[in-house]
Amino acid sequence: MKTLILKSLIAITLMTSQAMGSGLAGGETYKANYLSGDISVRCNSGRETNYVNYRCRGSYLSPESRSKFVDDSQSGADKVTLTFRDHRNKKRTKKSSFNSVKGESKKSFNLWIRTLTQRPLLNSGNNEISYSLTKNGSEVSNGVFSVLVEDQPVRYCRYRSYHSSNMNDCRNPSFVCNQYFREQNGCK
Repeated sequence: MKTLILKSLIAITLMTSQAMGSGLAGGETYKANYLSGDISVRCNSGRETNYVNYRCRGSYLSPESRSKFVDDSQSGADKVTLTFRDHRNKKRTKKSSFNSVKGESKKSFNLWIRTLTQRPLLNSGNNEISYSLTKNGSEVSNGVFSVLVEDQPVRYCRYRSYHSSNMNDCRNPSFVCNQYFREQNGCK
């Protein structure tokens, strides 16, 4: 009886791991949430004063903006490379060490955040991502997985005004806009 239960548990575990496959730990479907709102900022620093109005715009991905790559193939890989080609055929490649015992990349990949130095892995719509797992430089596994990013309607935050002792807040809206969206709880 104990042997039968143990064999059943092993079979269920194997079927579950086979069903997981390869892809992002956050799943196959994400939601792109867009935020917008107007703020005014008055900046004072010594004798210098400035007053500006900004229309803040932002977005975030749910359930997460960063995710690890997971793979259940037991390939013994030590590195993973993810490659995405956008609609203009531009290629983005992201790499990480791979922990084959845990079956996941050691680092989380940037899925959505765009800055001067960072490019996200995903775009809105359907994303086909190819992966390559290597061990000591030799490929041991590869494949393709899809991730769908569904655009959500824009959420508008109520108007706010801020006072700042940092003149940079009147020259560059990024800091005060991020603060604004945090205080507005994502315009909910």
